[in-house]
Amino acid sequence: MPNTVPFNCYLKMEQLPPDVKERNGIKFKDVKNIRLDCTAQNGTYTGFDLLVIGGMLKFYVLPTTSGGVVKCSDSRRAGYRLQGGVSKLGAINVSSIFYLNLETKGGVVFGYGEPNDKPLLESKDKAGNFNQNPMIPYKIDGYLFITDPTYSVFEILIVPDGRLLLLELCRSLANGQFDEALNKMRATAKPIFDY
Repeated sequence: MPNTVPFNCYLKMEQLPPDVKERNGIKFKDVKNIRLDCTAQNGTYTGFDLLVIGGMLKFYVLPTTSGGVVKCSDSRRAGYRLQGGVSKLGAINVSSIFYLNLETKGGVVFGYGEPNDKPLLESKDKAGNFNQNPMIPYKIDGYLFITDPTYSVFEILIVPDGRLLLLELCRSLANGQFDEALNKMRATAKPIFDY
């Protein structure tokens, strides 16, 4: 693996505290699913632009289930998926979340995923046709995830054209190979919405 940094965009997603949710009119109270709001970003990624609503970028961490949105055998299905906030096309399955099975200091969990590459969404337009998947232009990109078991903070690193390299890149990330670049991106990330 080359020593170049493979990611060009960093997103810091967080579970917002109750007072911030109330101040911003966020009424999400689902105890089974987790809402994450983007509180800082470094770099750009147009793949998520459709999911920005009212200036806010939000995702939900949802369990995958047999017969659900993620259509594959149980042995290939990730335990969780990242769903984009409701857009004009409805909710969008952004990525499965595959975790490395590693013991790490401080409970840090590393994972990876890729954009949904199905041409059509589960949602339908007014004529009853399935909507086109807006993630198709980004289907060869990849995502690296850093979180903790409670998902209080969920970081996303965008790897352009990295879909086929994700497992190796995730292991390198977990081993600290990209710590310097990641810490620079964290330190210079800026809010995209004033909560």
